[in-house]
Amino acid sequence: WVGVGGRVEPGEAEDLGAAALREVTEETGLRPDEVADLQLRVVYTQPEDGSIVLLAYFSAETSRQALTPTEEGDLQWVPVEGVWDLDLVGNARAALSAILKQESVDAGPVWFGVCHPGADETLKELTVAPAPYLLTDAEDSPSGIHS
Repeated sequence: WVGVGGRVEPGEAEDLGAAALREVTEETGLRPDEVADLQLRVVYTQPEDGSIVLLAYFSAETSRQALTPTEEGDLQWVPVEGVWDLDLVGNARAALSAILKQESVDAGPVWFGVCHPGADETLKELTVAPAPYLLTDAEDSPSGIHS
């Protein structure tokens, strides 16, 4: 099972939220005005083909219940309690676990970690920061990040 996702296109790196919204629209058919409260929740890095890949996990809300088949496949909503029964990729399972542990869907802390894949490219180990970071406006902090 795979959630909605994709690659950041050239020129999108300065606004990962816009890239995430583009992927949601492309893969689900949800219009941008149907997606609310898009929030960055988890960021992992992972070695891939001699490079380091950034995996950014977002959450969002929508009131749209009906989904139509797309080129990505037959889409379906999964109840939160049913997520753990899915055959999830290791880093996605870890990210969803971190997201679902948060008490609120309001803008909150972001978990950072490093994925260590095994020889078969499955998740062998995940090193996560001991505490999440709260991303703030640049006016509040020179880096925009508080731990």
